[in-house]
Amino acid sequence: MSDLKASFPAGSAVRGVRFPTTVHAVRSLGGPRLPSGFAVGVDGGRLSFVGLRKQTSLWELPVSSVQAVSVAETRSSPPYPQVALAIVLRVRTGVGFTELPIVPVSDDGKRSLTWRDADVRALAMRLADAMKIARGVG
Repeated sequence: MSDLKASFPAGSAVRGVRFPTTVHAVRSLGGPRLPSGFAVGVDGGRLSFVGLRKQTSLWELPVSSVQAVSVAETRSSPPYPQVALAIVLRVRTGVGFTELPIVPVSDDGKRSLTWRDADVRALAMRLADAMKIARGVG
């Protein structure tokens, strides 16, 4: 993840890939269309989405709007249903909550992660811990 060190403090970012449920959730939260590869990281009280190719900031959310971080499967709808393992962020909105799934890949970006990978829970904890620190809780 060395290419992200300039964008985020060490250990506070996760690589993700575009997935239909992620695109839908980001759109419902007022965000842009994400590129195929991006990183999600915590810096200065903000949860930032950064494109991997151009290293440009795509979108930000306040860390305070994220209520929970978990690991779960995310399923897209027909006509092309897919299932992927995701780090799910529960984001508070003006009318309730939206689940924002981040489908993670390995730190080198070359491997999709599965339930057998201990990395998935470690990546979820990495984001959760970074958000606690940004809030001044941890």
